[in-house]
Amino acid sequence: MSSDALLALPRECLSHVLSFATAADLNRFALASTLARAAASGDEVWRPLFARRVWQHLSLIHISEPTRL
Repeated sequence: MSSDALLALPRECLSHVLSFATAADLNRFALASTLARAAASGDEVWRPLFARRVWQHLSLIHISEPTRL
């Protein structure tokens, strides 16, 4: 699917589709045109990516049970 076809989607649909992309994918998509850059730079696109990254990092933290004396 070309970036032109994606840009023809309603803003809400495009934001939803882009919310599943990686940061690298969003950066590449933003290079396609000024409209693509505007679509890829919205908070509604980056919030889910940020949330996934935060949960990914939190899941790596090992919390051990307190030791009993």
